[in-house]
Amino acid sequence: QQAYWISYLASFVDKYYDDLATIKTEMVEKVNQLLPRLESLTESEYIELSRALDFFEESKRLGYDKIAKEFETSFNKEMASIITRAGEFGVDIGGLNLESLQLLMDLEIESLVNENRVLSNKLKKEVFRGLVSGESVSSISERLINEFSGTNQIAQSRVATNDTISRLFRSTTQKAFEGDEEQRFQYVGADDNKVREECRAVLDNPKNSEGFTFDEINDLPVTFTEGGSYNCRHEFVPV
Repeated sequence: QQAYWISYLASFVDKYYDDLATIKTEMVEKVNQLLPRLESLTESEYIELSRALDFFEESKRLGYDKIAKEFETSFNKEMASIITRAGEFGVDIGGLNLESLQLLMDLEIESLVNENRVLSNKLKKEVFRGLVSGESVSSISERLINEFSGTNQIAQSRVATNDTISRLFRSTTQKAFEGDEEQRFQYVGADDNKVREECRAVLDNPKNSEGFTFDEINDLPVTFTEGGSYNCRHEFVPV
C-alpha cells in the first residue's frame, strides 16, 4: 500500500526530463552541424535566417510532442489512481472538484511546454548572438554544448516540477479525506541521511505506525501538503 501511494515520486517527472535532456543534446548536435555553413553569411542574411528558423518546432520534430504527451498521460493516470484509492477507503470521490484538479494539471503541462519553448528560443539567441558578434564557430559550438546539452538548463526545473506535482498530489489526498476526523494517516517516504530533522521526528514517532488524524498532524513539525518543506520526499497516506 505505501509503495503504491508514493510511486509517483521521481518517476514520470524524471522520465520527462531525461527524455528532454536527450532531445536537447540532439538539438545542439544538429545546430553544431549547421554552424559551419552559416559562418560565411552576411548580417542581413543572419537576420533573415533567424526569422525563418524555429528551434521549438525543431524540438517537436525530434520528439518533444511525444514526451509531453507521455507526461500528460502519466500525470492523469497517477491522479486518477489517487482518487480511486481514496474511494476504496470509503471516500465519496464524487465530492471532489475534478474540474479544478484538471485545470491544475493542464496548467502544469502548459508550463512545461512554455519552459521548453523559452529554452529553445534561448538556444537560438545564443547561436545568432555568437554569429553576429563574429565569434568563431568552434567557440559557439563549445559554448552550446557546455550550456545547453544534456541536463544543462533543466536541473532546477526538474526539482521544481517534482515538488509542484508532489504538493498537488498531497493536496488531492487531503481534499479527498477532508472532514473525516477519524481517518488516520501514516507518514512515509525516504529514510536516509538526507532526511530533514522535521521529517525524521515524524518518521520515528511511535504513533506513526498507527497513523495520525488531521488534528494530530496539525501539531507535528510537518504539514499535510508540504511535508517537511520544499522538495520533500515524504507524504501522509491513509491507513
